[in-house]
Amino acid sequence: MLLFGKYVPLDTIIVPAGFLEKLRELEARGMMSPVLYGGALRDNITGHKSPADLDIQCAGVIDPDIQNKISILLANAPKKYPANASDYPIPDLELTSDIKTYFNDHLGIELRVIRYQKDKIKLCGLFHNAVEGVRDIDLSITRSSFGKSAGLIRELVLDDSDITASAIALTPDGQLCGHKLFEADARSNVFRPQKRMNYQDTAEYFEKMRAYFPDITFRHSTVSIAHQILRQNAPVIFKALKALRNHVMDIRRKLMSNQAPATQYNDYEIT
Repeated sequence: MLLFGKYVPLDTIIVPAGFLEKLRELEARGMMSPVLYGGALRDNITGHKSPADLDIQCAGVIDPDIQNKISILLANAPKKYPANASDYPIPDLELTSDIKTYFNDHLGIELRVIRYQKDKIKLCGLFHNAVEGVRDIDLSITRSSFGKSAGLIRELVLDDSDITASAIALTPDGQLCGHKLFEADARSNVFRPQKRMNYQDTAEYFEKMRAYFPDITFRHSTVSIAHQILRQNAPVIFKALKALRNHVMDIRRKLMSNQAPATQYNDYEIT
């Protein structure tokens, strides 16, 4: 969750072509309060050809029977992840035929996976739409967004952003909002899209990371490399991210008071 300031309307940014049409198409098909947010928006605005999935959070669907089934799924979603990192990932749920059929016939979404993630359910699949054809989509429904307005959901997804460069959200009424530092930070090369790495590239990358984080480990597994890395290194990663966040906040405080920023915080030296 971001702690650096308030969110503002991004009136100077032109809404990316096609994104607003996608939201309105989903709303017209029966999705309640769809809000588009995150990487796909950011990469399009900054001029990158976005490889990202469409990240959408919504309030559910207008069909009362399917909406009731979704509410039951949400009731069973864990309120927090297990304390033991070895318990990840939570197994994917079995897609019931009625939910799968509804999303395909009414929303144009061919569901492939449905899973629990903390207090939400995430439905992943392919979005067949009139604007762009077929596009990967990650659709989230949380306890706090269930049945709520698009304006409230927009605030929820912005509050849940982990970096300023991804803190951006678009509602079906055309309102684009984000963090006040979004545009400047998003245009930094730090956040440019990265190619997908194969096993060898990933292993070499983590060997370089050991120079900065000696505790980090990397072992090949038949499961997803990304999942395996997170499961093995969650404590180290969270400690490093916390140190980096504190360091950035320290720099901003020092800059505001015209003092030289610290070069070291906790156990990690930032150069």
